[in-house]
Amino acid sequence: MENIDFFTNLEFSPAGAWIPSVFLIAVQLVSMAIYREGGIRAIDTSWYSNSERRLSALDFLVQFALIAIALFLDFKFSTLWFWCGSLLYAASLTMFIASFVSYAKTPLEVAVTTGVYKLSRNPMYFSYMSATLGIVIATASIWLLIALMFFAVITHRLIVAEESYCEAIYG
Repeated sequence: MENIDFFTNLEFSPAGAWIPSVFLIAVQLVSMAIYREGGIRAIDTSWYSNSERRLSALDFLVQFALIAIALFLDFKFSTLWFWCGSLLYAASLTMFIASFVSYAKTPLEVAVTTGVYKLSRNPMYFSYMSATLGIVIATASIWLLIALMFFAVITHRLIVAEESYCEAIYG
């Protein structure tokens, strides 16, 4: 079995990990374009405090760094790493899309509690993180794993703020 990579050669990988990473972003953008009202609700940060705005900006930068790292990573095709990571990515992508559909179908003044939201309070975040973990596994990259862990910690802090806001709005 091929080992985890601690180093990258910094050569662009045309068929590498950046493709599924960018695809996750594309799913978000397409969903927000199709379900405009839900998209507007999803990106409304008008209630953020200044520290939450800074945290959100940092979250965006780390997400960008994940994609930048992925530009240089090859998949470990024909290895157990690749197949396990691909399976996790596929399952997570399915949940990611389902979470956008549930979110979009729910009226704006109502808390989302249908579909995958019955299983998780934050299925968009959870499925995005687990899909990215699938990419980490499929590439066996320690650098991508480190960036994902940093991204998860920052995102968790935003989730806590969002949950407080939702509790105040929806009860």
